[in-house]
Amino acid sequence: MLKHLAELRLSAGTCAADRACTGCSPENFQIPVRQQLGYRLALDYKAADRGIQGSWQGAVLIDGSLTCPHIPNTLAQATHGMDDKTFRRRLDDLKPLVAERVPYFLKLKQNADARGTVRLQCPAAGPSPSVNCARRERLRPARPTASGPPQTVIKLTDLRSRAIHASARPTMRFPDREWTDPPGKEALPAVCGASAISVPVDAAGDLKIAKFRQDSHYLSLASDRIYKPIRSHNEGLNGRLKGAYMDIGDPMHRRAPGQVAQTILIAIMLAIGNLDILETWLYERTGSRHSDADFDSIPAAPGRDSSSAPTPLDMGRHPPASL
Repeated sequence: MLKHLAELRLSAGTCAADRACTGCSPENFQIPVRQQLGYRLALDYKAADRGIQGSWQGAVLIDGSLTCPHIPNTLAQATHGMDDKTFRRRLDDLKPLVAERVPYFLKLKQNADARGTVRLQCPAAGPSPSVNCARRERLRPARPTASGPPQTVIKLTDLRSRAIHASARPTMRFPDREWTDPPGKEALPAVCGASAISVPVDAAGDLKIAKFRQDSHYLSLASDRIYKPIRSHNEGLNGRLKGAYMDIGDPMHRRAPGQVAQTILIAIMLAIGNLDILETWLYERTGSRHSDADFDSIPAAPGRDSSSAPTPLDMGRHPPASL
């Protein structure tokens, strides 16, 4: 279906997928949707798939987002081990914990290229770090951005000044032995010593990274604004097709034996349902209906004589002459 939308040259934005799509093999869904069609993904997860899902070059994949390898375990496992009923009941309590993960997420350094590969960097890197990390400062010391001594006075009434100060950021904790005997760069996760890491669409064959990684942080406010409206629209369409007006699930509306016949009838009913939605939209905005138009009212294709097209016997709506 998404390939057909691409043929219509519709822009590719965010594709919100439910758990059935998340459970697909990445070669059949996540990889082609990202790489060939250029969509971003907003995903949902089954109970067994929430929490820590894998790792990539030392970064930990947690609910679809790559994070610092030393994120506190209470935050990393905040959504792990709950059945769906408990998860829904405790969702309001979980969101503050999920929000505390944000400083530990890797930061986007470069958007997806033509092959879908993105570049991510350590949260302690760059001119606007979100965490304090002694390891990062040791491996890749930050260059001073201004001459002279650092500013020692903080304007407590200025929200921005307070937010960017180091004391407002989480500080990474490491084993005691790392302070007394610091390991070399080669002994540490690649994400800690590199300026940025590349994450290809297929993650070099890593099933879980390719399968579960998404482009918005799970359960965040931004994710809710993306995922919920799309899913609500989808469920609303399901409700319309399964409602009393059409009810594609009622076998009495499909009185034909055989899987092939049933499939064709379902396809016809879905087409009718879509036409009904389009006609409702047209009527609410223009006051006219598709069924009010006869064959002769359809404009002919440019450069083609409409008189050469045969006139239908009835007044129903037929395909235009250009088809």
